[in-house]
Amino acid sequence: MPPVKKTIAVLAFLLLIAGIATAYTIEKKELTIKIDESGNGTFNEKYYFAFFDRQDLDEFLKVVTENGQDLLKWQASSTPIVPYFSSIEKLSLKEFSFNQAKQVLELEYSAEEKSSVKILEDQRSSVWRLNQSLLQKFEQGTIMEVPRDITISIELPANSELKTELLPQVLLAKATKNTLSLNNVRVNNLNIQHVIPKPIAQTVSLTELLNWLNSTGLIYALIAAIIVLGAIIAVKRKSISERIENYIVEHSEISRKEEEEEIEIEE
Repeated sequence: MPPVKKTIAVLAFLLLIAGIATAYTIEKKELTIKIDESGNGTFNEKYYFAFFDRQDLDEFLKVVTENGQDLLKWQASSTPIVPYFSSIEKLSLKEFSFNQAKQVLELEYSAEEKSSVKILEDQRSSVWRLNQSLLQKFEQGTIMEVPRDITISIELPANSELKTELLPQVLLAKATKNTLSLNNVRVNNLNIQHVIPKPIAQTVSLTELLNWLNSTGLIYALIAAIIVLGAIIAVKRKSISERIENYIVEHSEISRKEEEEEIEIEE
């Protein structure tokens, strides 16, 4: 093949490959980390696709059918789908689907490793810190950078409180009591901690106790027990009183006799 024709053939091939590779794009990604009170995490990732025409969409649907829920196949595809918060080998996939109407690919999974680690505990609360390995794909040394097209939402336990005093000033506007959003941000030495208060032992009022006894029917048994106990105490009290009186009388008579004897001796 002449050099010119060979060059044209190579260019045509490259254009074909480029056309296939750019048949669709991922416009944005929404990543959610949801953490429970034990530090376990559930992860949800949404990829928002854009297709140039119907043919491109149909081609992608074929890829969806071929790959199915096999994450290793998706990892090797022309538009790699790789979980951000766990290696494929260490996750449990809960959902993997593509919504054709919304053009959104969604996967949900859990991981073996804890998402949050307890670092301090006292009688009133416990302090937890986000596992830094979760964000390692966004880190370069001590710098953590989340690009404009990616939003990471961190949802902490409902009864917890984010320690906002540890956050960089740039993140305070994106923080609530127990959530934090990361998007188009670059920070150094990010330290995300939250506090979980321990439940206070509830006290039961007399009214609540009586209502509970009444609702269960035990109130009648309690009344009967009180009556029986009162009768026993009354009988015992009478018997004890009689014994005390007899003891006093007996010892009084003995004292009198001793006094009389002493008087007679003196005469």
